[in-house]
Amino acid sequence: MTCQNRCRKGPNVLNVFPVSLAQRVCDGFFESMQINMMIAVSDGKIVAASDKSRIGDRHNSAARIMAGEIDEARVSLEEEIASGHVMKRGLNRAIMIGEQRVATIGIAGDPEEVRPVSYVAQKWFESELRALQSEAALRETMEKSSTEVGALLKRITNIAKQTKYLAINATIEAARAGDAGKGFLVVANEVKGLSEKTRDAAGLIDEKLADYR
Repeated sequence: MTCQNRCRKGPNVLNVFPVSLAQRVCDGFFESMQINMMIAVSDGKIVAASDKSRIGDRHNSAARIMAGEIDEARVSLEEEIASGHVMKRGLNRAIMIGEQRVATIGIAGDPEEVRPVSYVAQKWFESELRALQSEAALRETMEKSSTEVGALLKRITNIAKQTKYLAINATIEAARAGDAGKGFLVVANEVKGLSEKTRDAAGLIDEKLADYR
């Protein structure tokens, strides 16, 4: 089966493929249903498998699926025997996020018998990957916003510091002016107090933002 327009090659939409999640899926299906499963990425490299001795091997059909040459690969018992058991009976298909293939999932057994299980495993894993992708995107957005707000708070803190120095200088000049500067002295003290409150508020917000960095 050839790749349709809806499926296109491209870079992995995930920064880091969640190998530990893939291995949990393989282990879970084997423990609950005694079904051997493997998950491969990019060039067909197996990164997770019920049979851990296969991890690190290259799976040719998975590589072809990832390259967009085929949508799925089926190996019947007859084909397995004909290959001298080099090929293993089973079904291999793409794991998708949107229109991009991020991995393949292979299940051992009669291709038609394991197809429903393969479909369930594929869709469940795809939903988990989409959740991880959304979480990563949200975290990236929050980190970017936090950095931008942090830079703004730094500017506010600097302005508050400069305002405080101006208020101190104004206080000194008002004191030198004696009675004539009393009114201005009150204003200078208010400005100084306001600048300190601004600085403290900026520091408090920065501390809160640190939890999201």
